[in-house]
Amino acid sequence: MSGMAQVKGRVIVKDDPWSSPSLCLSLGLQLALQQLRLRYRGSILGYVWTMVYPLLLLLTYALVFSALFRTSDGAVSPLASFSSVFFAWLLISSTLNDSVYSISHAAALMHQTHFPPWILPFATTLSNLISFILSLPVVLAILFAVHIHPTWNLFLIVPLTLLLFCFSLGLCLLISLPSVFFRDMPHIVGIAVTMLFFLSPIFYTLEHIRDSRLLHGIVLSNPVSYFLEISRSCFLGSTASPGIWAGSALWALLTLAAGAFVFSRYSTNLGMRI
Repeated sequence: MSGMAQVKGRVIVKDDPWSSPSLCLSLGLQLALQQLRLRYRGSILGYVWTMVYPLLLLLTYALVFSALFRTSDGAVSPLASFSSVFFAWLLISSTLNDSVYSISHAAALMHQTHFPPWILPFATTLSNLISFILSLPVVLAILFAVHIHPTWNLFLIVPLTLLLFCFSLGLCLLISLPSVFFRDMPHIVGIAVTMLFFLSPIFYTLEHIRDSRLLHGIVLSNPVSYFLEISRSCFLGSTASPGIWAGSALWALLTLAAGAFVFSRYSTNLGMRI
């Protein structure tokens, strides 16, 4: 690869890697694809598991929760409502779960190769983003199966995907670094993801819980809620309010900025500390 040299078993980047965004992005993409290959290496279905597993999980949740919460006549099918937000939730939750190991599992690579450490959480987030994009046809197939035809709002999935990526990357930057030094992080993140699952509008909407001021306030203070409400509106043809869009954009930018600040400040000589 241009710009690199082999010196006593180590790969040294001749130029400052921060000055070559294309080189960093290329490496991040290669690592993301490698993570996907390793995740399904040796399996019969391979990449198909990126759709089979979440689809089976979605159908199970839909079966259970649709039986528990009956919908009125004319209401949106529970399966359609769940599927419209479920894969956006998987992008965020999978990134959170993977972030605790995104650096520690690449310790050998960091000892052999000199590259900006932020590429590791970037690759982790990118691999989950690829899985999210591959799942979009599954959502559309489910919607057509229950006789729901997407509207022009579906094109708003493009800015939503960008916001989801920025938000997820910010979370990964914030979590991956302390996870190197604090071994309790996987347990903390696991508990947090479980709590977020029930405190996010996946099996209900903000309208369904409006009468409960406490629960409505808690869910509305959860940044994940903004992204899921937009995802639901994109697939089901409803319109997310400007406040929901502004809230998601604000959370995405703040989280990414906080993650970048923390990572740039405390990741110095990270390869020598793991």
